[in-house]
Amino acid sequence: MKKVVLLFSFIVIWCSGLNVNANSGQEEIEDAEVVILDGSKSVKVESERLDYDKNDDADFYQLNVTKAGKVTIKIDSMPLNEFSDVDISIIDKDDQVYANFTSVDPELSNNSIHAYLKKGTYFMQVNLDNIFPEDKYELMLSLNSDGLYEGEVNNSKSSANPIELNNIYQASLMADTLSSAFIEYDDESFDRDFYRFEINKDGRVQLDSAVMPDNQLKFSLWNTSGKNIWSEIRTKGANDGKMGVQFVEYLKKGTYIVCIQHEETELDYEVPYRFKITHSPVAYSEINGDNYSFGKAYEGTLLEENTHTDQDTYTIKPKEKLYITTKVKLKSTASTKVSLKINGSSSGKIAVSNKWTEISKAAVIAAKDAYTIQLSKEIGYLNPVIAYNVSSIAHPYWGKFYYAPNMLGKMKTKLTKTQFYREKGGKIIKSGTPENKNKEYKVIKKGKTFFTLSDGRLVKIKEVTFINVPSEVKNKYKLLNQMK
Repeated sequence: MKKVVLLFSFIVIWCSGLNVNANSGQEEIEDAEVVILDGSKSVKVESERLDYDKNDDADFYQLNVTKAGKVTIKIDSMPLNEFSDVDISIIDKDDQVYANFTSVDPELSNNSIHAYLKKGTYFMQVNLDNIFPEDKYELMLSLNSDGLYEGEVNNSKSSANPIELNNIYQASLMADTLSSAFIEYDDESFDRDFYRFEINKDGRVQLDSAVMPDNQLKFSLWNTSGKNIWSEIRTKGANDGKMGVQFVEYLKKGTYIVCIQHEETELDYEVPYRFKITHSPVAYSEINGDNYSFGKAYEGTLLEENTHTDQDTYTIKPKEKLYITTKVKLKSTASTKVSLKINGSSSGKIAVSNKWTEISKAAVIAAKDAYTIQLSKEIGYLNPVIAYNVSSIAHPYWGKFYYAPNMLGKMKTKLTKTQFYREKGGKIIKSGTPENKNKEYKVIKKGKTFFTLSDGRLVKIKEVTFINVPSEVKNKYKLLNQMK
């Protein structure tokens, strides 16, 4: 729906533009002179008002747009004074308005309007109320299809523009003065732009956009089943005209619809914007939270929400007793806080910045008990997007010890009193009182004289019984953590 515009833009016009004969404007839309806009050349139309008769108060031109793009109408010449108004509109056969001059500053020579149009037939209406008889006007029409553009009408899910990933699209949101010309949405009449895109593999989807300074866009996302994935996400926009990340989401393969709208529903000016949606296949992400696996790194994001807390949960139920270590890495586009719970134990509110913050926790989980990781972000406004990475490693038990790759085996004291030692200043000294017979300890290193235990102590090899970690325990560790 494009768009009430008084956009002062400079358009480079080809010197070899085509001309439509003078006095070509027709008073009836059915008789409109045909103007073909194919992007190859600009077209000049010129006409004059014949008299004050009510039958000569408007001129119509039929615009045959051969491909989707940006149609621009520039005033080359218009007899105006400070009391004059001009009304030039782009409409369709049903009188739906796509762009419109509401007034023109006679001191400016580059007054123009534009509309992002799909391929099709439209009409230009030039109202002549404030033009005297025999006064002439000249307009230059052009189609810019060198790029990708929004195509109106796309104000609902059913009329969403199909777009390709990894391409920049140009678009705009119309001024409120034209809102009555368009379909009402949720009992409100204002411009929203809908786009449909498809991803062929599960993965990471990112939307970047740029908008004019002091304007805030909102983004909503649905799948084609109608499920609302999130509503009216608002993130800090780039006010310098550069593209900036607005959201990152992890989605299953399929077709999705995104809506872009302005934060304000009552606009008195047009808001141009650019956007791009990119996709990267990702095997393990937040969409697999119900099928969490050990040994894999899962990517996810926490987005700003205005109605509820964004929370991502990962759950697994082991079939046997395990010792589980979990690492969570967090980073955001600006300073914020995240709540983290691992197996019911809260880490409180963690401060997060634009550098990775890492949290590690370990827990013993009984067979068939649920092991859960929860990340959440509180309700906020214009909060930054938080990226995270979650991974867990499962350690199987071998007797009373859990296995880790640094474990060489275990030893058992065979003397009634077995002395332990430590290394200090390059010397081996006694550590504590001697241990009784049949005490078991985890061994991580074997030297010529001593075993090194997991707590850093040393014990003489000849005074203990040693058992290597069985290959079946090592293989179980690899199987649990999906290692080759």
